[in-house]
Amino acid sequence: MEEEPIKSEYGQLTRSCRIFAALNFFLILSIFILIFSNLIGLNLPKYYPLLRKWSILPLEGPAMGYFGAVGFSILLALPFSILFYFVLPYKQRYLEIRFKTFKNLSTAFILLGIFYFIVEEYKSWGIEKIKLRSEGFLGVEFWLFLLFWSLS
Repeated sequence: MEEEPIKSEYGQLTRSCRIFAALNFFLILSIFILIFSNLIGLNLPKYYPLLRKWSILPLEGPAMGYFGAVGFSILLALPFSILFYFVLPYKQRYLEIRFKTFKNLSTAFILLGIFYFIVEEYKSWGIEKIKLRSEGFLGVEFWLFLLFWSLS
C-alpha cells in the first residue's frame, strides 16, 4: 500500500480555511515583530501629540511610540501574510495545517503580547516614575505587581 503524502484528515483547504490560516499567521507574525522590535530597541517613529508631529529623533514632551511600532509591525507582516495565503494551496501537503494549532498559537501570542506590554508599561510608568530601583525584567517589582494585580 502506497503512503499518501497528505493524511486523510487533511483535505484540500477551502477559501475560508485559507483566510482563517492567513489571518492567524498575520496575527502571530505581527505580534512577534512588535515584541521583537521592542526587545532589540529598534528606533521607530514616535508621535508627539503636543507638538502634533512624528519624529524618529527624541523631542521635548510626551511621546506615543506605540503607534509607530504597531504600524511598523502591520506593514511588515501584511505582505508575508498575503504571500502565505496565495502559497498555501501549493505547499499544503508540506505544512499539514491543523486549525486547532493555529488557534492555540494565536491565543498564546495574544497573551504573550498583552503580558509583555503590561510589564513594559509598568516598568516605565510604575517603576521608573516612582524612582524605584529596577532589577531587570523579572525583578521584585514585577512579582509585586503580579501579586497585587491577581488580588484585585
